[in-house]
Amino acid sequence: MEDGDSNQSTTRLFTSILYLVFAISLRYSENHPDLPLNIKTKVYPSLEEKLFDDAYEVVTKLSFEWQSFELVQSWILITLYLRTCHRQISSYTSLGIAIRMCKGMGMNLNRIPAVFHKKVYEHVKIKRIFWVVYVWDRIFGFQSGKHYELHDDIINMEIPSLDDDTSDGWLTKPSLAMIHLAKICGDIQQLNLKG
Repeated sequence: MEDGDSNQSTTRLFTSILYLVFAISLRYSENHPDLPLNIKTKVYPSLEEKLFDDAYEVVTKLSFEWQSFELVQSWILITLYLRTCHRQISSYTSLGIAIRMCKGMGMNLNRIPAVFHKKVYEHVKIKRIFWVVYVWDRIFGFQSGKHYELHDDIINMEIPSLDDDTSDGWLTKPSLAMIHLAKICGDIQQLNLKG
């Protein structure tokens, strides 16, 4: 891929992430108590669906060509949107793509690509994105009765402590609690499978 093509793809990807965030925001704002009743006439009709469809098309095409941390994030946003609006199977499929991409990039193995070794921000980003996928995998599996894919024996990084520093802008105390809750959900599912 030429440099210009790469820059264009990166721009398309970040625009798609923005579209996904807008579509999710529109979905969740629908039932906000302070939302004016005539908001549907003020907002472009079907804007939410158009934003999602455009973003989904770009993310799908780019995922066929390459892998990136931002694509993993995109698939998690798609999973959130689909979980909110559509059938369970569609969101389970998009989550599966995020999980396979994590595994394919070795994120579960805590292997940092050589180009990122001196970039602390990239180390943090990789771990934070991985733990988001981990939480989705475990919690969604638990809720839907499907088994999770990210087993503890294939993860080479320690689960963050509840006392970890959350000042990096990626992680909050509730996020840390969700990681531990996800671990517990997975343990419960394992016990149910054995017994």
